[in-house]
Amino acid sequence: MLRDHEKTKRLRDRLKNRRDCYSKPLDSLIQTSEAGIELAHVIRCIENNLNDQKNLHKCFLLINKFANKAIQTNRTLEWLRKIIQLLDKYSEFQEEIPAKLYIAKYKCDQSLNVRVVEAESDLQQAVNLSKNKQEKLNSILYLAAYHENNSKYKKMKKCLDKCKHLSLETSNTDIELAKIWLGLGKYHFYRFDFLKAKKYLKKAKAKFEDIYDLQESGMCLRLLSTGTHYLGRVHLAEYDFVKAAQFYIEAQKLIEMNCKRHNLVLDVGATAFYHLRMGQILETCRLIKNAKYHYDRSFKIFSDCGSQSGKVQVSLALANLIGRGSETSLTSQEVFYKKEKQIREAARLAQETGYNRGYLESLIRLLQLYTRKIKLILSIKTLSKIIYSHEFRSLLGLKSLSVGYKFAIGLYGLGAYYKIKFRHVRRYKSGLILNCCPCSECVEKDQNFHTNPF
Repeated sequence: MLRDHEKTKRLRDRLKNRRDCYSKPLDSLIQTSEAGIELAHVIRCIENNLNDQKNLHKCFLLINKFANKAIQTNRTLEWLRKIIQLLDKYSEFQEEIPAKLYIAKYKCDQSLNVRVVEAESDLQQAVNLSKNKQEKLNSILYLAAYHENNSKYKKMKKCLDKCKHLSLETSNTDIELAKIWLGLGKYHFYRFDFLKAKKYLKKAKAKFEDIYDLQESGMCLRLLSTGTHYLGRVHLAEYDFVKAAQFYIEAQKLIEMNCKRHNLVLDVGATAFYHLRMGQILETCRLIKNAKYHYDRSFKIFSDCGSQSGKVQVSLALANLIGRGSETSLTSQEVFYKKEKQIREAARLAQETGYNRGYLESLIRLLQLYTRKIKLILSIKTLSKIIYSHEFRSLLGLKSLSVGYKFAIGLYGLGAYYKIKFRHVRRYKSGLILNCCPCSECVEKDQNFHTNPF
């Protein structure tokens, strides 16, 4: 009997020592910087400790710490599975779930371009479970980003206003403040208030630069790139094509620098948008061959990473090039039917995926196409769809019907209004127009490149 008791005690001690042995790597990894750490080792440590209630919080700390690295090194799906397992374990052990675990799940879903029904409720859970004002502020910022991705700009603005209020009640919030300014800059851009957009985006850019000088954070460099990219979008909307191109190229260089300095894979989504925006500038400046090159690059990247909204945008951009460049041999009727088919397909995809902004853009392109060909019934039907679309009605909160439509065409359509403005710029402000593509890829391809693109 005594011998059995001693055996049981020895076995219990061995199990305890093994748990202690497994928990030591957890503690070590929590204290170690992300650079140079193999995520496979992190995953093994999490798996070894996931069933131990005492180490549950340490597993969460690792999941949260390395989430961004997992997303930026093509381990997102694997990370998402571990997050879901961890959420199940918290429920099983009846432990309170940390707010940041829901945020990590949302980030993985977004990276995988998965439209998750519970995404908004997950983020609301993160807000409700936040332990302090700074954590709550951070959770609401993610909720604002969710509303932005779903074209719910009033809700986005409401979240950003809450964040501004919370930032006044917390200390050491430089990075959060810069994120708020970035969010407000993007919001005012979507609402066509370019002066306010530029003001907030410039403030955010300067703040991110200051923060990066102090701590060289990969996340900070990524946000700096986003702010720079949106400054390019503002200048494109204002028909300053030279500055727009400069900001786009600067943003892409920041992304590439981030990858090299922090040993990350290239952010394919941001790179795809870079090619799309460059294509828009070049198309407007009548550099059709270069525009086609950038659109094709963008479409391939969006297709490879499964971004449906990205594919909608590039499909619409490519529709503009039908009958131009290498396709000048098509008859006007062939051009019409080919454009109509491509734009209708983009509208269908946008509607199916809930991409309201892309759906409105598709309808505007169709209306322009039908009015040019004097297709009266089709024009009336399409105009009715535009007026009753979710995105267009949201524009009318600040603009009249005619002004809202003019802005929508100017920003989305690259249509009649845009062309009129371009002719005005070309006549009176020719210094704002590109003479050739300034990106390094096109410069290297063009053996006869001798002129200054700017």
